[in-house]
Amino acid sequence: MLELEKAKLAEKIANQTKPKASFEGKQEPVLTFLTNPWILWETGNITLRQLVLKLAFADRIQYDRFEGARTPEIAFPFKALTGLEGRECLIGGA
Repeated sequence: MLELEKAKLAEKIANQTKPKASFEGKQEPVLTFLTNPWILWETGNITLRQLVLKLAFADRIQYDRFEGARTPEIAFPFKALTGLEGRECLIGGA
């Protein structure tokens, strides 16, 4: 009984799929987006534009009928990047 369960688990482990991409492979598109979200916006693809809005702003953009769009709150990653402007950033260096 235990041998059968052990064999099933071994087969399940052998058949598991490997990750599609490494961490570095996933990190590059994210950093590209943070560097210049306009690239995604320029594609004109409505799905990508919605994604840019979701990632760039913390909440939905408020709209006033008389005054137009209100100033949105910027998402955390962009707030963090604005704090780094004008500074040298050394990662893992001396």
